[in-house]
Amino acid sequence: MIKKFNKVLAVIFSAMLMLTALTVSAFAYGFDDAENVDVGDTVKGEMSDYGTTYYRVDVNEKGTLTVDFTTQIRATDWSLFDEDGAYVNVSALKMKAGTSNGVAGSETFRVVENQTSQKATGTISYKVNKGSYYLALHNDNPYGGKTYKVSFSFKKDNAKEFSYLGITMKKGSTMQLEAVDADKDDTAWSSSKKAIVTVSSTGKLTAKKKGTAIITCESGNMTVKLKVVVK
Repeated sequence: MIKKFNKVLAVIFSAMLMLTALTVSAFAYGFDDAENVDVGDTVKGEMSDYGTTYYRVDVNEKGTLTVDFTTQIRATDWSLFDEDGAYVNVSALKMKAGTSNGVAGSETFRVVENQTSQKATGTISYKVNKGSYYLALHNDNPYGGKTYKVSFSFKKDNAKEFSYLGITMKKGSTMQLEAVDADKDDTAWSSSKKAIVTVSSTGKLTAKKKGTAIITCESGNMTVKLKVVVK
């Protein structure tokens, strides 16, 4: 009887640990210290050596969240997270000065200043839904300037959604999709259930296990959805 009771306690304790882990996961990155900003705001700051600054912006509907930036930090790492702590892929990135290893589909990327102008400027866009989002800026090279300026803007998505017939894949198989007549630098792919089907930044599908997932391709004002059934 005691052994059975201890086993029940162990199960309950494990469940409590899992629940706690899920509860704190969204703030594991330090989101609770994020500065609240509104769409349309411009913020300026100075970052400490290897420091990270977080901004929270709330979005009321589906659309594109755009971040214009100017930084004199020699190298900065940029990431956007949703309220569950998951990365949001970059839908478009345009550098005006400096360089970046980021491309459409990137989860996180690095911006490096221009050695002549001693600054980096550019525009990052993210496709977002209604909810709270956290922008993380990390100073990865303190041997330069430390100041930055960031502006937030948002454009409502008026895209029409077209539903297409589904396709069937076998578990373990792959398939390459192509967005015809779309701007590859402004095309974002996503899967509603990555455990079933994953899709790369170039549209390559990989069937992971049996089930159904919706693959979404967004380019400009066009959104295309494809139902994928894995058997």
